[in-house]
Amino acid sequence: MIIRPYQSADDSALMAIEYRSPRGASAPFVHYRRHFADRAALFADWQIFVIEDTDGVLAGCIGIVLKQVQVSGMMVPLGYLFDLRVDPSYRRQGLGVALVHYAESYLIERGAVGAYGQIVTVNLPSLKLFDGLGYQRIRQLLYLEYLPAAAWPSTISVTCDEDDDQIRFTVIAD
Repeated sequence: MIIRPYQSADDSALMAIEYRSPRGASAPFVHYRRHFADRAALFADWQIFVIEDTDGVLAGCIGIVLKQVQVSGMMVPLGYLFDLRVDPSYRRQGLGVALVHYAESYLIERGAVGAYGQIVTVNLPSLKLFDGLGYQRIRQLLYLEYLPAAAWPSTISVTCDEDDDQIRFTVIAD
């Protein structure tokens, strides 16, 4: 396996991996973006690393941002880890751990004094991975899904079901 920086040519393979990575929920979580790097590009100092097998097939990725964050009244350089994805056919081989360690080394070399991420509570494999790496859970966030208004039918009714610390809104056309 080889870890290397993201290239725009990786987009279609990474979007396919994202679609096959349900993040612990029954349905895939797919960001509304044209290019895989669009989410990372919202930040000034970002990088995405991909891991590929010896045949050049992408097996996963991790996004990182180095930013100044206020902690106890002081601004400190922290790494933000996100978009950790490993294709289901490559899981349980240590690739997620390898990507996190690679990202941490990159951030340390650039002056980061720590790292954090946000993981939805139903993503048990990711929570287990980060727990095993020594990360601590600070707080839990409520995650809401939004259907853009342009995609709504002319008349709708909305139902709300609470399941496993995640609230799902279902839009039903009349």
